[in-house]
Amino acid sequence: MKRKIGTTIDATLYEQTKDVARRQGRGVNDVIEEALARYVAGSGPRPSIVEQTRGSFRVSEKAFRAILEEDLYGVD
Repeated sequence: MKRKIGTTIDATLYEQTKDVARRQGRGVNDVIEEALARYVAGSGPRPSIVEQTRGSFRVSEKAFRAILEEDLYGVD
């Protein structure tokens, strides 16, 4: 069952949404509903950046310590 709602959005965002809908051969309502569903689905707890990137970078402990000790700002 669908429910009718009323809302106000930025005019430029609405025009962009209309353009997307037109290019995809869909209705504006369908585009907004899909975007809202994606937003709601992704609004739960997110893993930390550490969890997201775990195992992404292979580096030796020696190199890692050198990076941590590096003076990035040139300050003594």
